Amino acid sequence: MTRRKSRAELEEWLVAVDRLLIKEREHAISPSTVPPATDDTVIWTMRLSTFQRDLEGLIDVLVSSPGRWVFILEPGESDRYLQMLVYEDGSIFAEAVSNSFLEGPDRLSTGEEAALGVIGWNEPRLPDEPNWWAVQATIYPDTSELGRLILATLESVYGLCGSDLVTGRLFDSPRRGDTPASSSGWPIMKSDVEGEEDYTGETAYWTGEELESKTRAELAAIARDLLLEVPRGATKAQLLELIFGKAEEYDDGEESGAL
Repeated sequence: MTRRKSRAELEEWLVAVDRLLIKEREHAISPSTVPPATDDTVIWTMRLSTFQRDLEGLIDVLVSSPGRWVFILEPGESDRYLQMLVYEDGSIFAEAVSNSFLEGPDRLSTGEEAALGVIGWNEPRLPDEPNWWAVQATIYPDTSELGRLILATLESVYGLCGSDLVTGRLFDSPRRGDTPASSSGWPIMKSDVEGEEDYTGETAYWTGEELESKTRAELAAIARDLLLEVPRGATKAQLLELIFGKAEEYDDGEESGAL
């Protein structure tokens, strides 16, 4: 495997990534179960210090590019790895390998497992999530937070320093399905909106997919019914941001115990 350490070689790799991202692919599901769809896999190796500068920017590129992308990071010669699935709507599912897939000296110690939880990973939940996992179930992912989580894992848990090498692989996959954003219910009840009462007797919530399928006029009506101030000439993207922002307020209220 070619060892690429210089800034010029990093830029060469980014050009290769750009070429790959031009090809829109179809994909979905956890990266734990996704094989490469084609031979169009970009592979590079660089020092961690170089990778630190460009990680957040790379995630931003994947979020804004068409297709669904699997990005895998392998530290040094270890069998440990981190990986993320970036969906075309911007939502992201990330994993840090668990002891279910590690043997011998690569297995995580009790202290390392505890550290993964402290820095922000969720514990494995068999059989659905066999690895440590984190999700950005929104079309507006916090890529800086995800970058922080990945770098903290490489440095604080895996013990890498700036001169250590990290190998990355990027590829697309052929499957398509729900995304974390589209499959999660937004905490805004449909019954809050005129004409969208739930007659089943159960609380019904918007999903991200349902909201994104609405026209601009429909979104404006929903925003007004939620007592949101709709700017004149607001675009569909701006209206979605308004409504999703309201959903986040509801989330904060529930977490704090507010009524």
